[in-house]
Amino acid sequence: VVDDLLLPPLTKPEAGGTEDCVPVRVEFRVTFLHIGVVNTVNGYVNMKVFVHYYWRDPRVKDLKDPNWKKIWYPKPTISNSADKLNVVENPPALVRADDDLLRGEFIAEGEILNPIDLRNFPFDYDDVQLNIDTFQFAQDVNELSMHPMELYASDDTFYSSLGFANWFDPRTVMTEWVMMNLEMMRKELEYDMTVPQIQVQFYILRHASYYITKIVTLLLGASVLSYSAAFMDIFDDYTDRMNFIATMFLATSALLYVVASDLPKVPYLTILDRVTMTTFLFIFMLGIESFTLRIISLIGEMNQDDVSRWDKMIVGMLCGSFTLAILLLVIIPWSVHRKKMARAPRTKQDIILGDGGVIDTVIETVVLNSDQQL
Repeated sequence: VVDDLLLPPLTKPEAGGTEDCVPVRVEFRVTFLHIGVVNTVNGYVNMKVFVHYYWRDPRVKDLKDPNWKKIWYPKPTISNSADKLNVVENPPALVRADDDLLRGEFIAEGEILNPIDLRNFPFDYDDVQLNIDTFQFAQDVNELSMHPMELYASDDTFYSSLGFANWFDPRTVMTEWVMMNLEMMRKELEYDMTVPQIQVQFYILRHASYYITKIVTLLLGASVLSYSAAFMDIFDDYTDRMNFIATMFLATSALLYVVASDLPKVPYLTILDRVTMTTFLFIFMLGIESFTLRIISLIGEMNQDDVSRWDKMIVGMLCGSFTLAILLLVIIPWSVHRKKMARAPRTKQDIILGDGGVIDTVIETVVLNSDQQL
């Protein structure tokens, strides 16, 4: 036992180690107790997680009542949390009375920052990350080495590094999303000093069926009905034709007004926005085409037979262009999205990749500029 227990054990010569000593190995397990709202517009995910971690310190093995305010322990935190995060931490304790293996734990509940690009909405996906590090306690990789659960896995701890609570099943609770996998990785952040980090990540796909059936299908229905304008004579049925086109335009506008609350308000166009704009443009161009050819016929620039022939040809080109646009904007992306959804795990145990969800033990170094914040 050394005099100053606030230093990491056996990492520096002055802490009782040797010149070639190694960092303290701390192994983590993360259990998801709940995953709630995935707010893609404001960029956060509401979740509740139970984090526990294990390390060895022979200095405290024989202490009857350790004062953890004066003894070193890892003090991990969630670094990418929003302001609304409630953390309840229990003091460290020996796992077994006859061993030097220690355990610490905390429960965190609240919002985790999660910016997402919605350009592919409603066929979008997201990588949700939970970052655990010790940056604010100034512990670099020379003092602390963070790992998924491995060496200390046993009946007294756990056998894997990731898991779900018995009462929580993401396949049924996350109704708008499907979780594809869950994985844990090691990272290193280089920022004045090199800080170890554990990153838990899960990949989610949005259920697009709601938006396809309630919005896209109705938009396409209004557009397909507009195809019938091609069968209205531009001379004999001009008034009925323009009334019909105007009705389709107003019906589409009313539909968008009703479903506006379900659409993300972002400063760029999503796939659904492009479908909407394409539908409006198609109906609007039908009206412009009818009006323009009618004016041309009235001023005598073209006889009725030529006007009717051009009318059929232009309307056919507009219908063909709209069909091609829908193929590129909806049919192909939806087909790709459905193939991804078909590979969704059948049970919540299948969500965890490999042995305990550990897919990568190779350290990836992320270099941050001095003006960036962790």
